[in-house]
Amino acid sequence: RRCSCDVDIYTILNALPTSDCLVSCFAADPAADEQQPKPIVESLCENNWDVNAKRIEDTQVEDDNVTCFVRSLQLQMTPPTTTCAGPYVYDDTSGVYSFRNGSADGGCTYLPVVPKNERCRAFRAKVCLDSHRTSRHGNVRSTVSSIYNQFFLPRVRVDVRSLVRHCFVCQLIRARRRWTEPPGLGPDRTNSQAWEPYHEVFVDVLSLGEIKGWSGSTKVLTVYCLHTFHSTWVPTGETTNDLLNSLVRVQTEQGGLLKLWCDNASYFRSSRFGREVSRLLNGSVALLPMAKTLLRSQAGFVGRRRPRRKDEIDLEDICREVTFLLNTRPLDYDHSDEPNGELIVVTPDSLARGFTRKRGCVLAPGTSALPISRRIVAVRSYFLTEMFRDMRMAVARTMGYQSPKGKVLKPRAGDPVLIYHPEKKLSPGYRLGHVKDVRDEGRRLRITLTDGSEAEHHHYNVVPILHHPQLSGQRGRIED
Repeated sequence: RRCSCDVDIYTILNALPTSDCLVSCFAADPAADEQQPKPIVESLCENNWDVNAKRIEDTQVEDDNVTCFVRSLQLQMTPPTTTCAGPYVYDDTSGVYSFRNGSADGGCTYLPVVPKNERCRAFRAKVCLDSHRTSRHGNVRSTVSSIYNQFFLPRVRVDVRSLVRHCFVCQLIRARRRWTEPPGLGPDRTNSQAWEPYHEVFVDVLSLGEIKGWSGSTKVLTVYCLHTFHSTWVPTGETTNDLLNSLVRVQTEQGGLLKLWCDNASYFRSSRFGREVSRLLNGSVALLPMAKTLLRSQAGFVGRRRPRRKDEIDLEDICREVTFLLNTRPLDYDHSDEPNGELIVVTPDSLARGFTRKRGCVLAPGTSALPISRRIVAVRSYFLTEMFRDMRMAVARTMGYQSPKGKVLKPRAGDPVLIYHPEKKLSPGYRLGHVKDVRDEGRRLRITLTDGSEAEHHHYNVVPILHHPQLSGQRGRIED
């Protein structure tokens, strides 16, 4: 504000009191105070006032407005249970429900309750947004702490989490440079959970080099599953027939091989290889887009024919074929109801791996959309609840000795018996003893053996020794 008299800045600076004058000003000398002129600071600021200062009447009006607004928000609120100690308190004067909130210094504050209903939805969103901005786009905890300074919002953390999750500024703060879809991960990787292992593989021929003690070929066929990262190596040659025989062997052991990715070697690029894979394996061949600079020849023989080898019987192939037939056989003429409604035959392969291996065009590939982990649980649960019980009952009916009249012989205490107890190869499979006690309604028998030891056996492992009248008293001799 300008002074009433016309003075320059130098005059004002000279008129400012010095340190000695400031000290003397604090001395109690009324007569001297009356003679001295008024300080220049008072002359400059005598007509100024604080524009932000509020009158008491304005503060009271604002408090009444807040009380009326909160009371209107609580019109449709279900009245909470109020007690003298809180946490909910009802003010009879203002007609507002408040929440008693403790502080770190031992005091408490009463926060107006803003209910969670459709009437207060917009106001709750506004309070959460303002508090989130006040906390400089902090986390959920800092935003909730800012809200609790003015209001109490039930279930406020749910609203704040949604706000922080969709806040554009917070998304920019948390943004990191990364792959939206990592290399090699796409729709095929997600769908591969429902495929059997070795459904899609990469096939290549690898040379192991010179191996000490081995004079034959060191070429191996590597089959690498692209979804389970499982690999299989099979010794092979570089002719088309050798590769096809090795692939049939891998399909017999692991199953799958419906799609084969190969490099641009000459034996993989040949039309015969693709036809034979489709005929023998019921699969397809796909070549990699990039070709190698040097392509290997088909068999390494140029200008002369390769001599035809004689067919040899491999014991390993016979064992592999037998185990393949045993592990893919149906365990029962029944089927398992999968959660997706598919009907499948329960086999040892399905119990162990969740699927039954298929070779060639005998069976169609699996069409189940369930992951293998869920298929294993479904098949094993059905096997234990339905099939295993019937199998055990069938075994129980076939075990044990039955008399010609169809009655099961039940040994009694003191009867001689034979106990099925094989120990070693070519050793006697039965031991002699007599029944000492019968337990569990005849299901468990306490047997005393010839050496004096006692053991408990199931009645299916015990065969009673019958008394033959013609052999009695003849000491085992049979007369014509």
